[in-house]
Amino acid sequence: MADIELFETWDEDGTSTGLVPRDEVHRTGLLHRSCYVMLTTSDGELIVQQRSTQKDLYPDCWDYTVGEHLLPGEAFIDGARRGLLEELGITQQINLQALAPPFRTRWISPDGQVIDFEEQQGFHGVYDGPVTIDGLEVQAWARWSLATLTARVARTDDGNVFLTPSFEHAIVTDLPTIISRLRA
Repeated sequence: MADIELFETWDEDGTSTGLVPRDEVHRTGLLHRSCYVMLTTSDGELIVQQRSTQKDLYPDCWDYTVGEHLLPGEAFIDGARRGLLEELGITQQINLQALAPPFRTRWISPDGQVIDFEEQQGFHGVYDGPVTIDGLEVQAWARWSLATLTARVARTDDGNVFLTPSFEHAIVTDLPTIISRLRA
């Protein structure tokens, strides 16, 4: 029997309301926490991952360097570091800087079956080392220049999603901060 993934849920005031199975959280729209990392190389390329075809949300789509739901009691930065290790095999300590304070997002799937209400925090770091993907979570990774990234912030002509919606949002909101940090 497979383990049931439990998410810590929160009320609007930020008080923990307990542990709830992942599928119930996403079906009912309970507030939970996640983090993401956008790593760039020292020459300014963004390291991105292509989600596994086995993922329940956005299989085969390109995404942040890493995105993680937090474990119960886990801090945003700790979830970010765990994700780098679990999904990309990055063991090197990276100076991760918050892109902004935690913020809330709500996304509803086109069929209404998933209501993803999250408090998220994003981080940026610079990394030039090796990547070893976890084949269950990630099917590929790449380094995209800003020109490549800009060209790919679009949906394909047939309406299929190429980038996850949360990654598209992060590109718009976080990329200016990342670019200014790289130029500093």
